[in-house]
Amino acid sequence: MLRVGGLLLLLLALAGAREPAGHAVVLYGAADQHRIAILVAEGQVHVDRDGNGSIDGSAERLEPGVSGYYWTEVTGCDEKGNPGPYRLCLDVAADASGRPGLKLISTNPVGEIQEFHASAGFIPLGETPARAPRIRIHGPLRFALMDHWTGSTACRRLPREGGEQMFSVLVATPVLGTDDEAYVYPHLFRLQGEAVPEVSLRFEPDGGAPPPRIRVLLCDCGRRYRALADLPPTPAGTKATLHASFPGWKHGPLAEASFELEYAPPAARD
Repeated sequence: MLRVGGLLLLLLALAGAREPAGHAVVLYGAADQHRIAILVAEGQVHVDRDGNGSIDGSAERLEPGVSGYYWTEVTGCDEKGNPGPYRLCLDVAADASGRPGLKLISTNPVGEIQEFHASAGFIPLGETPARAPRIRIHGPLRFALMDHWTGSTACRRLPREGGEQMFSVLVATPVLGTDDEAYVYPHLFRLQGEAVPEVSLRFEPDGGAPPPRIRVLLCDCGRRYRALADLPPTPAGTKATLHASFPGWKHGPLAEASFELEYAPPAARD
């Protein structure tokens, strides 16, 4: 049995286990009122479906479904702490180093499929319960940047030769308790409608040229903003910074953010 006390999870004893267990915890509500423990060990996935603080052996072991994803219903809560059923989806995989983790976690209120949260970036599982990453569903929100072509949250590169470039701008919650960059982001159209943030790109030195115009659109998925820029060729030694703000944001504080960008080798797009 796996017990949850605060953020401390006691290890589930699996007879004959040879591989280290991997742990994560999903936090619902502004004050983390509901906590859903996740345990991956011996190729099996266990989830504290009812949020009662324990994983009860085979009763809370999940079976892989379509495309190998794990689906289950859990007891979560909204931003105000009101409890309700949520649909949880997990894509359990390993990264290039062989670490177990989550390539995707999504959650939505049952019956409200357009209001789901999804994750960006790889979420490595904690080797011990005390080191489990904490995946907070309902904020606080901040800007994040994702490469549009690769889906990576760490790859932020510009083509030195110029040309069209597209960024994915997220309004998201960072996953806590991991050195990797990963986020959970809500369905933005349901929150904000058609409004979009203000995004600009500046160069140092600027060479006297005006900054490139950036067109910002809400992605068809409704979960991220697409920032499209037509970039001039850029001399070596130039530094680039992307700045994002959202004067019309309606859902609590959302601080402005700046991101330093790197330059890719000629002709590279990722």
